[in-house]
Amino acid sequence: MVCDYTSLHFLLYVGRWIISAIVMMVPLYLIKRYTKITNEYMHLLMIQIIGAFIFYHIDAYLFKS
Repeated sequence: MVCDYTSLHFLLYVGRWIISAIVMMVPLYLIKRYTKITNEYMHLLMIQIIGAFIFYHIDAYLFKS
């Protein structure tokens, strides 16, 4: 399988990561601000779980091919 970094599929993939970074800033801010959890790895784990719920359908579409 050859990877085409100029394909629409790849551009959608990159766009999804950029959008997810922007969207996930809000839950990360809330977790850091309003919880007593100070471990950054726990923040990352929590954000990844939240992101999985938010972006599940988008990922299913992007990775179906």
